[in-house]
Amino acid sequence: MKKKRLQIPHTMVLLTCCIIIIAVLTYILPAGVYDRVASPTGKTVVDPNSFHYVEQTPVGVVQLMKAIPEGFVAAGSIVALTLFSGGAIMILRKIGIIDAGIDAFARKIEGKGIIAIPILMFIFALIDCFIGTLELCMVYIPIVMPLMLKLGFDSLTTMGTVVLGSAIGFTAGIANPFTILLSCGQKR
Repeated sequence: MKKKRLQIPHTMVLLTCCIIIIAVLTYILPAGVYDRVASPTGKTVVDPNSFHYVEQTPVGVVQLMKAIPEGFVAAGSIVALTLFSGGAIMILRKIGIIDAGIDAFARKIEGKGIIAIPILMFIFALIDCFIGTLELCMVYIPIVMPLMLKLGFDSLTTMGTVVLGSAIGFTAGIANPFTILLSCGQKR
């Protein structure tokens, strides 16, 4: 008898299930808010002692159906940036630049493949430290995958290298516009 492998549903199915579960929870969990106050630096911050319950506003079926399209519209610039970046990378790949670079790098570290992981993590950390586009790590994966497979690693190692490196750089955020601008706030 052949053992069945666990099949993970499509990403959109998982996201839709999460949205439905959260919508159902709006009927069950009580609603509450925190008040926002001005800090001595002029930033608006949450007052941790100000929590109070408010009237529930459960999510209806129409709002539930509009959640995904409205989410795509709200994240339109990120989606476009990711698509354009992916397109540019695929052009470079079709020309052969990326594959030539991967082959050269693989030959250079042949027999010492384990050093590729910290090198690549450092590169991705540097990119996200200054650019701050953590979402683009999904664009890097198709580039790094052939290299990692060539060096004897699996796809999970590739994911870990790219995502962890990007997350470290984004967290450090020395010149990342998203974290720097958010932490500076706006004075009124």
